[in-house]
Amino acid sequence: MSEGDTVEVSRGFGRLESPARKNWHKDHSKKYRANVGEKFKQLSSILETIGGKDEASIKYKSQILENAVDLVKDLREDVSVLEVEVAMSSRKFLMDWIERSVTGADKPSNALQPLVEIVCRKCSWKYVEVWEPIESEADVLEIGLVSSFVRVKSPVARDLETFGKRSSSVLFNPGLGLVGRVWNSMRGELVSDVCEPSMFLRANLAMCKGISSSIAIPIVVLGRTSTVVIFYDTDSRFDNHSLRLAESIAVSIGTVCGAKMNREGLRK
Repeated sequence: MSEGDTVEVSRGFGRLESPARKNWHKDHSKKYRANVGEKFKQLSSILETIGGKDEASIKYKSQILENAVDLVKDLREDVSVLEVEVAMSSRKFLMDWIERSVTGADKPSNALQPLVEIVCRKCSWKYVEVWEPIESEADVLEIGLVSSFVRVKSPVARDLETFGKRSSSVLFNPGLGLVGRVWNSMRGELVSDVCEPSMFLRANLAMCKGISSSIAIPIVVLGRTSTVVIFYDTDSRFDNHSLRLAESIAVSIGTVCGAKMNREGLRK
């Protein structure tokens, strides 16, 4: 048996390595750690250059990783802001964004980024819900919450998250509640006081979580409602500008989705 061979140990105790192989592993690990250390130094230097972080104040690798994650988040935020500004600068750029979103989506509710980003950033809505039909054994159509987004980092964020979690088990039929009304009417609706039960069936929950107003927008594809998007705020608002802006973008999304379905022969 040569010096570099592995020595087998009987009775199921595993494998013991020869001194030469142990030395090889030790040397390999040392080189690997040195390489990782060098990469962390490079990353720290980049953070200092791009993120304005003082390299001397970053002593640990965990700090470097934490700062790198924060920088990536900031860059993504900057990209989103720029994307909204570009889209709002011309109809062509907005439609290009919508086309890209629809092309990469398997259904209309997954093509809502332009709508959500523009309305939340330009009009400062704090929380968003997306409602669409769910699979059910019921005889009538049931519309459930499929996703929600908290758009603020303020102390109210936790209450908004709780509102979303508790709403996830709620189902609406067409015509029932704000979701159902907008589903049937295929028109946007503004509710300046969601704490009024006659206007908003989750009024008690909304009141407990500090929600005051909302706008609900349908996504209509080939003459049928496919999705309802609701924007919420903790401030009382009667914001027709938000309603008109959201409706305009939603109509464009629905039109592009319909054209895509026709091209793919998916119209039912």
